[in-house]
Amino acid sequence: MLSNKRIIDVLPTFNAEKPLYQTYTGIPFDIVDEVLHVDDSGSDKTLALTRPIWIMNIIEHKNNKVYGGTRKSCYDKALALGADIDRRIKDGKQANQ
Repeated sequence: MLSNKRIIDVLPTFNAEKPLYQTYTGIPFDIVDEVLHVDDSGSDKTLALTRPIWIMNIIEHKNNKVYGGTRKSCYDKALALGADIDRRIKDGKQANQ
């Protein structure tokens, strides 16, 4: 939490098995309250790797919704979880919004 604001990092993925751990470990947990992972129906092991690193909120798309649909899922769920601020994470860094 930062300045009494609930911060949720959103992690949209599609076949992101290789950079997942590095991305997750780059999250500043001193200010981030929660991580939300949205897997956009990839064919690799990204989703299976998410649970062991303790990402608790996971959305699994059964059909690929492409980038825009995945981002919408991320932000809708972050708001439903009570986020005051959400940050999209890519390759361990906050991505430009």
